[in-house]
Amino acid sequence: MSRPITDAGVAGLAIHEGRAELLEEIMTADVAVHPTPDAGFPRPPRRTRWLPALVAASVLGAIGAGAVVLPRLLDDEVTVVDAPPFATPSRGPLAVLDAPGWSVRSVSAQPGYGDVSYENGDAELEIRWKEAADHDGYVASRTRIDAPKVDPGRPVTVLGAPGLLWAYGPDDHTVIRQAEGDVFLEFRGTGLDEAAYLALLGRLLAVAPADLEDHLPARFVTGAERDDAIAQALTGIPLPDALDRDSIESTEVDPYHLGADVAGTVTCAWIAQYEAATETGDVVAAQEAQDALRTSRDWPVLRRMDREGDYPEVVWEISAEIVRGVLPVEYDEGLGCSE
Repeated sequence: MSRPITDAGVAGLAIHEGRAELLEEIMTADVAVHPTPDAGFPRPPRRTRWLPALVAASVLGAIGAGAVVLPRLLDDEVTVVDAPPFATPSRGPLAVLDAPGWSVRSVSAQPGYGDVSYENGDAELEIRWKEAADHDGYVASRTRIDAPKVDPGRPVTVLGAPGLLWAYGPDDHTVIRQAEGDVFLEFRGTGLDEAAYLALLGRLLAVAPADLEDHLPARFVTGAERDDAIAQALTGIPLPDALDRDSIESTEVDPYHLGADVAGTVTCAWIAQYEAATETGDVVAAQEAQDALRTSRDWPVLRRMDREGDYPEVVWEISAEIVRGVLPVEYDEGLGCSE
């Protein structure tokens, strides 16, 4: 189940900054109309890592192959970073990174949008894909990185297609590539100077959505493993009568994000029962929901996830409020229950 986290939902939760960043990752914020300069780059589920922040039908950004070309604007010179020999043009609208020393940190994928994050020491690269209809809005946002100055971006060619480059700082860069089909790609690199960043873009490999799983480490969930992964995530979690076990789903490939989908679905169902019961005066049903949410600290999937990120803390804090008889403000948006 995909439940986007909104800014309002995050603001309505009594949680510290790291948890809010995690929530934003656990699904994407709504930035389609007026994205801010940093919008669209939720950070992965770590307590202290570079964030914003959980992503499939179509998953992971790929691009056609070629060279990375940057006009230097001086003496008519052009800097060209050759793509590796394995890169081939137009193999798909998404992209993965194939570079020595780099490893996948997190993946979040949903139909039409998602991201994959790579790391190499303190350096990071995040590849995000978003709906093509939002391309111009994101470009407009990036032109305001150094507001009030308007920076139109520097033309580059990434894997055979034109894009625009902006610098957030000396070691923080992003490129938005023109849309291909239903999606466009953005690449944000940190901990890299411009030359290293462009060289890294030359290690991108274009892939089709159906081929994404072939480029992920074994710890990520494949389509064939999805049902078993959901069943495992449900182990030890009490379900309300109104929630059909077979209706619980997730398109996530990252076990952490899949666990958040599953635990979030169950939490939302229990909160819905509690809310309805308090409105109708059904003391028994309200108590049942409180008792179930009281056990959330023992849910195995949340215990496992707590070693990686802060989403379990959000569930536990909201559950604790329900147990105390308090319905948190905008809990539905905070957990994405309305989706």
